[in-house]
Amino acid sequence: MRPVSDTLPLSPGCEYCQAGKWICIFLTYTCQAGCSFCPAPFHDDRIFSDFGDQQESILDIALRMNYKGISFSGGEPFLVLNRLIDWLQFFKTQAPSIYYWVYTNGLEVTEERLKRLADSGLDEIRFNIAAVGYDNPRVLNAIALAADIVPHVAVEIPSIPEDYERLVKVLPFLSSTGVKYLNLHEYIIMNPESALSPQAYKKVRIVDLKDELVCHPRSLANTERVIEFCRRQKFDFAVNNCSMDAKARQMQQRRRMRSRMIQRD
Repeated sequence: MRPVSDTLPLSPGCEYCQAGKWICIFLTYTCQAGCSFCPAPFHDDRIFSDFGDQQESILDIALRMNYKGISFSGGEPFLVLNRLIDWLQFFKTQAPSIYYWVYTNGLEVTEERLKRLADSGLDEIRFNIAAVGYDNPRVLNAIALAADIVPHVAVEIPSIPEDYERLVKVLPFLSSTGVKYLNLHEYIIMNPESALSPQAYKKVRIVDLKDELVCHPRSLANTERVIEFCRRQKFDFAVNNCSMDAKARQMQQRRRMRSRMIQRD
């Protein structure tokens, strides 16, 4: 999906993700938001990545395989701030050319914490405003602060048709603060039996995933609607349609990266 403006590229993190050249490190699975759409497989305090939970081994793979991006996710990484800073500083010191970003719901983000992360080498921060009702004043203030401290600020949310009006009301504020990217995921329904009638499901199977995913049948149409709204308003951020097709391409590229590692080893 093309961004709202052809002059606005997508986030480097998104580009590396689509190329399969990115490692996601989950620094904790604890979170205070309790989102109904949360896909986290755990809810305790553990570190997890596809390549283990040790800094040195992950770094070795990142350098040997020429990975371009590393993200820190959860759970809520800001609940383990010292751990987040420690991991960021370790990787940034050893691999300064890699692009680093963090995901957050924003509730624990403060100016002082943003400055510590920026000083440690953070390139991008992504806020999930859907996790906090879209217009949470505390989180919107954190986004405004981040835009002056962190080089790249994004908002990344599931594209939920029922929340269209809530989202578009806050988009002018996001544009005015300097948010550079709006990432809209195709909405995966975690509890489909309580959400829609079975015949309304959109079922998707992706390489590397054992089970089918159930998506909202109107999520992609909602994304198009949001994109058109942003075009009409001429907002100064790029919009990324992170559809299930895009995720499938991402998984294929990740498999290619891993096959290279297996061949080398």
